[in-house]
Amino acid sequence: MTLPDHLREAIQPILLDEQKRTSNNSTSNVEPEKWTHAAALLLQGESQKKVSKITGLNRQTCRKIQGVVLTHGDAIAFRTEKAKQLANKAVAISELENKILENLLDGSEQSEEMIRSYGPKELQLLSVAGKVDMEAFDRVTGNNVQRIEVKHVTTPEEAMALIDNLPEVVDAEIVEDE
Repeated sequence: MTLPDHLREAIQPILLDEQKRTSNNSTSNVEPEKWTHAAALLLQGESQKKVSKITGLNRQTCRKIQGVVLTHGDAIAFRTEKAKQLANKAVAISELENKILENLLDGSEQSEEMIRSYGPKELQLLSVAGKVDMEAFDRVTGNNVQRIEVKHVTTPEEAMALIDNLPEVVDAEIVEDE
């Protein structure tokens, strides 16, 4: 089964579930083609910003679609296949870069001419292509999630100052439930 077949099989049940779950004026019900296009792009690892620009949907809607698509069980098989494809592509690009560098640095007179003809711009383009593919791979596999941990540390002096500033209770009554 090809990747587009996996994509179609993954998105159809997700769209049907979303149409049942949401109101009649939701994007999945009003514009199912646009919703499906956005879901397909997001499943393939495109960024929310780019999907928003391509489909004309706002970023909030794209974020919601991505949340639905990436957490739905039917998308797991597609994401696995897409991750395999991107990993193979990354390896192929890396091997190509190594071959080019090997040919450029072999020490012959031809290699010096080749280095001049290629220049840093072409090598930079190869590097950028690999980086873009790795970013898509991270989005597809969920490795791009950032976690921020916030710790609030209170010193003993601060704690005592907080305790000292607590209001005093003057007359308190204990009321018992009957």
